[in-house]
Amino acid sequence: AEVEQAESTFGGFLRLRRQWSQKSVEEMARKAGVDVATWQAWEAGEVLPSVTEVEALGHRIYVSSTARARMLEIRKAMAP
Repeated sequence: AEVEQAESTFGGFLRLRRQWSQKSVEEMARKAGVDVATWQAWEAGEVLPSVTEVEALGHRIYVSSTARARMLEIRKAMAP
């Protein structure tokens, strides 16, 4: 239930993926091709990446196709 709740937001999803991969914020930001502040804003839910950014992000941080689909689903659900 705790994981489901965390994964219900885009930031929570990213944070869990980072924690599971045992990577620092700096490492994930570098893999994602963004600065640390951007990654932190995504995890904190302060900024929501565009759908295009999410599609690229899934490939850059090497998540499975299922995880990429979930990232897009969460992102689209959060969009105004």
